Amino acid sequence: MEKTLLFLKAWPKRDVDYYSEWGLWYRASHDRATPVLQNFLKAMPHFATWDDHDYGPNDIGGNYILKETSRNVFNKYFCNPSSGQNGQGIYTMTTWGDADIFITDNRWWRSADETKDSIDGKPNSEKRMLGKQQMDWLKNSLLYSSATFKIITVGSQVLNPVSPFDKWRDFPAEYDDLMNFLKEYNINGVVFLTGDRHHSEIIKVERPTSGTHIFGAAEKNNPYRVLALDQKQNYGKISFTGKRGERKMTVEYLGIKGEKLDEWSIAENDLKTPGTK
Repeated sequence: MEKTLLFLKAWPKRDVDYYSEWGLWYRASHDRATPVLQNFLKAMPHFATWDDHDYGPNDIGGNYILKETSRNVFNKYFCNPSSGQNGQGIYTMTTWGDADIFITDNRWWRSADETKDSIDGKPNSEKRMLGKQQMDWLKNSLLYSSATFKIITVGSQVLNPVSPFDKWRDFPAEYDDLMNFLKEYNINGVVFLTGDRHHSEIIKVERPTSGTHIFGAAEKNNPYRVLALDQKQNYGKISFTGKRGERKMTVEYLGIKGEKLDEWSIAENDLKTPGTK
């Protein structure tokens, strides 16, 4: 049986709306009413996360003074299964077939990007993107999950080592903490579904648990890139096929008229620690 998922990153940016409660509500209602979206919104369930322009002003984090309003607006327009814990954040999870999808919040607790990555030559433990509450939830949820595929959605980039922009690697203490956790507990089937950038690409980092923009500078030769599309508007469709024990995840990149631009797939066994079931 084939399973197909479509994910939304919440709203496009309108800078003037970020500075008043009225503006945040207006922005959401205006964008949700866009005629071209109506058939899409009616066609299937939608799950969403946010990045800076979906949450607030450019590059904003935990210091956003209207974060409570932004969370309230988000929850009124997107029917995610839940929205954080203890009234904080929008992280949640859902299951689709044999895939568990962990939808993270990279803004609610986020330290300012200008915070130093390291102090005295060591990663700065105070610089966080997900924050302790959410990270504890994510680790426990991954340990509990028995899904073939564990898809972690993040509004920022995760594995890209050469991006000059927004990436989890710029929060090295927290990034290393998660990567070491995945290795220590042999968490299989992990795929990151990330955002922020205006292009599409597949990045694969080999490790024990294997896992309209123009590429410029170091990004032209990203050593981890498997597939890339730039200068083409596109969206991704993720499908799961195959019999039990031989499942495959396929990512199709489709153009604005639905034409296939490229495709990539990976088998469940390619996302396992050698010697594990």
